[in-house]
Amino acid sequence: MLVPLAHRFVLSLALIAALLMGVADSRLAAQGSIGSILGTVTDSTGSVVPGATVIARNTGTGAVQTTVSDSAGRYTIPALPVGDYDVQAELQGFQTVIRPRLRLSVGADVVVDFRLPVGEIAEALTVTAAAPLVNTTSSALGTVIDPTQIRELPLNGRNFEELVLLAPGVNVSRGSGAVRNAFTGKQEYWTVSGSRPNGQEILMDGTNIQTYQNRGTGTGILGTSLGSCLSLLTAAHEPLIRAQALNHISPMFADVVWRGLSTAHVRTGLNGHLTLDRLRALWMPISPQSYLDRIHDTKTLLVYAKYDLTFPVDLSRALVNEFARRGLDHQVVALPCGHYSTGMTPFKFVDG
Repeated sequence: MLVPLAHRFVLSLALIAALLMGVADSRLAAQGSIGSILGTVTDSTGSVVPGATVIARNTGTGAVQTTVSDSAGRYTIPALPVGDYDVQAELQGFQTVIRPRLRLSVGADVVVDFRLPVGEIAEALTVTAAAPLVNTTSSALGTVIDPTQIRELPLNGRNFEELVLLAPGVNVSRGSGAVRNAFTGKQEYWTVSGSRPNGQEILMDGTNIQTYQNRGTGTGILGTSLGSCLSLLTAAHEPLIRAQALNHISPMFADVVWRGLSTAHVRTGLNGHLTLDRLRALWMPISPQSYLDRIHDTKTLLVYAKYDLTFPVDLSRALVNEFARRGLDHQVVALPCGHYSTGMTPFKFVDG
């Protein structure tokens, strides 16, 4: 998207993130936004206690998840949304033990073991010891940036992606392939512990929102289909934006996720829980269809490929028809395949 005079590429993700969080269904908790609580229940002698009821209550939402310890006294409560939890274990003939204010971070497996003293179930024992900080359940490495860091640390250009540099081993790639231009995107390439600067994902609600060239969050002129949805919403709310180029975009955000090849894993997770109509209704606040009347003064280039196995062409054509029906200022480029090169003013870019 081109801003007159300043000639800067801008992207406002704060609004999009807020909308996504506001309309998300609780059953749509996806990878990147969940964690697990697990552990073992024993008695005061150290013997395992099967059949104990373990309850995790999210102190922010009040949502409750319950499980029962198995024959070895072990329990697992998976796929919990991140947040603070009070966890308790109870069984007839034993006192109830409560572990309050446990913080569950993104992707974390928090181990909470219980030792139940003999007594009445109505008697409650509160244990304030903190959960272990060392992850003993997985060899995966991860870093959580806490809200204070996000709020207080200065960011160059207010780009949230630079927070990734706080993780150990992450550096900016300066290799020959790390070219930054309007086509590939202006974001940096990141390398983790010396690995190649590709094969990475930036997920929002479990969906990759990087550009066509796997760079940044929709920063290239022609990003992913989801990135283009976000870009249109940005143009609808930023009066300085006078031109935008959108690639493979659908009037309905839900249709992109439901039918796009790159989001097939998300569709699989929705099967049996939501219909397409229900998803359209949930995501209407972040769908281009809701904001087309706000871009009358924005010159728009709509680009799609006639033959593209990764994105249904009829979704792109549906948006083209909607632009024409509303009389919006737009141009259309239908390319023969999925590699894009135009050179049209004011959408010029260099194919890197």
